[in-house]
Amino acid sequence: MSNSSFTQRRWQGTIALFLIALAASSLLEANNPHVYGVGMNAARLFDDDRDGNLERLDGLITKFADSSQRLPDGSWMLSGIAAGFFYRFSVSAGGNNSPTYARINSWKSKYPQSAGAAIVEAIFWVAEARNASGSRYAPKPSNAARHLSREHFARAEKVLIESQAYASGNPLWHLLYMEVARGLDWPGAKYQQLFDEATRKTPDFFPYYSAVVETLSPRNGGSYEAIDRFIAKAVEATRSVKGAGMYARLYSAVDTAEPAEFELFKATHASWGAMKASFEEIRLAYPRDSWTLNVYLSFACRAGDKVTYARLRQELGAGRYNQDAWRSNYSRTVCDEMHLVRT
Repeated sequence: MSNSSFTQRRWQGTIALFLIALAASSLLEANNPHVYGVGMNAARLFDDDRDGNLERLDGLITKFADSSQRLPDGSWMLSGIAAGFFYRFSVSAGGNNSPTYARINSWKSKYPQSAGAAIVEAIFWVAEARNASGSRYAPKPSNAARHLSREHFARAEKVLIESQAYASGNPLWHLLYMEVARGLDWPGAKYQQLFDEATRKTPDFFPYYSAVVETLSPRNGGSYEAIDRFIAKAVEATRSVKGAGMYARLYSAVDTAEPAEFELFKATHASWGAMKASFEEIRLAYPRDSWTLNVYLSFACRAGDKVTYARLRQELGAGRYNQDAWRSNYSRTVCDEMHLVRT
């Protein structure tokens, strides 16, 4: 494997964890190579201190806040901005005395009303909070770790409050506030108000809905029944606003947040018929995207749908295969053995 391939794979593995932590991002986003490209470009602009790069980065963050700015599978390009900075700050953040934070302050000093600078600073503190509390799969954090994490979430909230007038038009502002609200243990009614405000402004921003799915997980005291009810409402709410594939995107989010041995169609109320129809919606809207085809195939395999698997597998061929879209225990090779008739 080349160094560049290794770097991309490591980036994707790390970013999957951070996107899941932020908003239970679906597999359609978490390992998406399109998200990878946008994210790496944003991080490079931030780290390159040549004149004009912060202006370019500001321009991208503003541009990608428009719903028309989509990746080939229909995900928002804005997801790549968040992904790039969560990866960047997971690798090296270091608090308010770090060179990274000095770079943010330089950006803010030069452009005091920059929505991009405020959003990146909030991402910095949310990443610090996550770094302090550790992975969701790690042992329960110590009291000291929880205290430090809450301090960082409070710093992020301060940034968001102070920038509300000029940054809240960007969907990442509300998404970050939803993560802060969870980190600061907001009561459910208050969190719901924040979600309602966010979706009134930008009803087709998928990560808002996947963030709620994460709060409803059994791992967080919820249930798969509650998740199913919420997904049904989300599908209806986004049907008329470019919400193609919301059912597949959200149940993919449920699946991505679980370990490899998780069986979505056995453990939850996910319907393969509804998910299949939802993937077809995405493919109708974004017919050239091979990433969605790979994800769709992987779910068809796991659902035991031999007919759909054989049809899509023929379409995939050899040149469009992407192993990052497949579960490690349901690889393309395993699925071919399970579902293709050998002659």
